[in-house]
This record gives sequence, C-alpha cells and structure tokens, in this order.
Amino acid sequence: MNNLQHIREDTSLQGVFIGSEGFYGEGSEHQISPHFSFWNKALINSFTDYLLEVYKRNKQDHFLARHYKIQQEKIGRTAISDMTLLYMWVKEKGIPYLNSNAISSALGIDHNISSVYSENGVYQSFCNRKAIKLKGEAVYCKATDGKAQAMSVLHFQGEYKQVLKYFYQGRLARFYWFTISRALKRSLKSGK
Repeated sequence: MNNLQHIREDTSLQGVFIGSEGFYGEGSEHQISPHFSFWNKALINSFTDYLLEVYKRNKQDHFLARHYKIQQEKIGRTAISDMTLLYMWVKEKGIPYLNSNAISSALGIDHNISSVYSENGVYQSFCNRKAIKLKGEAVYCKATDGKAQAMSVLHFQGEYKQVLKYFYQGRLARFYWFTISRALKRSLKSGK
C-alpha cells in the first residue's frame, strides 16, 4: 500500500498540518519544509493570516532579524523563509502538527536526501547522504539502530536534483557515481 494513501484514509489526520521538519546533530533546525506538506483550506487561511501578522509585527520591532541571528549562530547558513515561518506558525498558533520526517512515521517522507537526521533517530549514511535500499519498487532507508523505514517520498535537494532522473529511471550506477564523486570532491576540498 502506498504510504501517502494513509493521509486520505486516516480520519485522525483531518485538520492536522503535516510537514517535514529539519533536524541536525543538536536537534530541530526550527524549520518545516513546505515541499512535502499537506494542508486543508482552514490551515492555508490560518497560515496566510499569520504571514500578514508576522510581517506587520516585524515592521514594528524587527524581530525576524533577531531570529535570523539566533538561527545563524545555531545552525550556520540559514534564512528567514517560508520554512522558518511555518515552524513559527505551528508553535505560536498551536497548530495540530505531524512531522513526517520521523523514522517512526508511517508516511516515510524525506526532508532532504543529504540529511541523515530525523525527529527521533539518525539514518544510516552512504557518502554523506541517506543510504537507500531498494526492494523491487519499494524504497527503504534504515536508522542507525537498524529499524527500516519505507519511504513514500524522497526529497532530492540541491545538487541531487540533477540526478533525480537517473534514480527514477533505475540507472542507479549513475546515481551512485554522482554520490561518490560528490563526497570525494567535498573531502578533497576540506582536506579530510
């Protein structure tokens, strides 16, 4: 069964915002990716109202600049973006929320193929990205504790967008070669 079908069939998920929260070694990035998010009309309206509120409030006291500095110190490269504002909206408004980037999630929605961190675990890695296992048409990732996670959706972010077609065409040698060469270039660049 397609894991995403679960969303339409599960009545407990009605009215719940489903999004993919980013994590790093120290915890949450305080960002939710809209790339893999599920909404209803009331949630979209609430978020739109929140955006208007936030920018009006920011005009008065520039709190987003302060938030940016905190985030930059915490996780390095960052921005005030839709991802930041989604996270703030969920927290400030008490929006019912399900993080799909969790190893225990039945949804299996990847936040970023290059990130091994999730809400409740760390995925096994291959050359600085999630290690992907294929069984027929099914795609799996495993946590470092060995728990397998069926993946409904993989997010090929950044440089990985250029090899997405190879993955879905089943031309895995090209996909793996890209991964290995990318890791090697980064290693040589950093001197490690």
